[in-house]
Amino acid sequence: MPVSKVSIYIDALPESDLGLLDSIGVKRGCTRKGSGVEIQKVSALFIMELRAGLLGRISFETPDMTTKEEEDYKIFEAQKAGEKVEHDRVRRLKTMQNRR
Repeated sequence: MPVSKVSIYIDALPESDLGLLDSIGVKRGCTRKGSGVEIQKVSALFIMELRAGLLGRISFETPDMTTKEEEDYKIFEAQKAGEKVEHDRVRRLKTMQNRR
């Protein structure tokens, strides 16, 4: 998360994911009677705001993932082109047989 957007929620970035949810829950008032944070409530709030784009533009992909996806797509397109060539060849053969 960008530091500027996180500062809306918390003062310092905790080391663990539960620590992050606890800090956000305390700051946003998602606490139970007594003590403790309602993890489900703060999780739902965090996800809704993430989806709405209130935390800024966040990508969950790494550059390696993007590169692999592009390579896989190129392989897929090459296979599809090969299948089309084979399909066209079979179609031409059938057409020639039907003309005889």
